Amino acid sequence: MIHQSLVGSPIYMCPEILNGSTYSTKSDVWSMGILFYQMLFGKTPHRAGSLEELILKVNKKVIRFPQKLNNEKYQILLEKMLKYNAEERISWKEIFEDELFNPKPVVENNIKESMRIAETVSSNKLEMSTRMNEIYFQDKKVLQRIELTKG
Repeated sequence: MIHQSLVGSPIYMCPEILNGSTYSTKSDVWSMGILFYQMLFGKTPHRAGSLEELILKVNKKVIRFPQKLNNEKYQILLEKMLKYNAEERISWKEIFEDELFNPKPVVENNIKESMRIAETVSSNKLEMSTRMNEIYFQDKKVLQRIELTKG
């Protein structure tokens, strides 16, 4: 669906809206990318004192990352979301298919890892409990022998 109205905060507007062109749902992907960038870095990628300055900066087609992220997958996704050309920009479908927004494998891996840890801990507790019982009974037998030799 293509739109032609102008509503919203300019700092989150995609290049096609800022330049008065028609736009699609990929403009929302750009806005989400700006929000995501702001959440990760604490600021938006373009600082400007006026709408004209903002348009000039966005039209330079440069998005700089102030620091390297611990997980480079975030930066890769941001780069796809903040493509200047809307045709090159990632779609919502692709975002939702991205592993960062599709937690199924992570959840499955976490469950498997939790079960493995639980089994290890249970096994270790059983071994520890068994060993403690063996020591207790060995000590008890030693104490009984001592009592028998005293008497």
